[in-house]
Amino acid sequence: MAAIIKAQKIVAGRHSETSCRTSIAALRGDYQHRQGNTTIPFMLYCKDGQRFCGNGIKEEEGRFVCFTSCIFKAVSLSPDHSCAVLELLIQHESPSCHSSSHSYTASGTCMTVDLSCFCSIRCLGTTTPRKTW
Repeated sequence: MAAIIKAQKIVAGRHSETSCRTSIAALRGDYQHRQGNTTIPFMLYCKDGQRFCGNGIKEEEGRFVCFTSCIFKAVSLSPDHSCAVLELLIQHESPSCHSSSHSYTASGTCMTVDLSCFCSIRCLGTTTPRKTW
């Protein structure tokens, strides 16, 4: 988690198989075809093997609407690295059913989690989320 946050901070001021290591390398520009992305989205899995999801609320046309997301962006870590602030990302599938690419929107909804509750992390390909909707 610390490596993800550090890599995202490095590129913050700049405008197949995926693992956290390859996503971090791509974000840093260690690969030839770097796309200038700013975020490594990821999923977390609980100790019972279930995917962890977070809930948020957004205002839409004067009403509050609930949403759930299982895809996150790491925002910060506690000094002892035991807790993390995560932002929920909203996933939008590509209009082409033959494409595996996805785009994300930053929800602006964050939560603090105890990292000892999770047993695994699944990094997704690097991206630049659209601004909060």
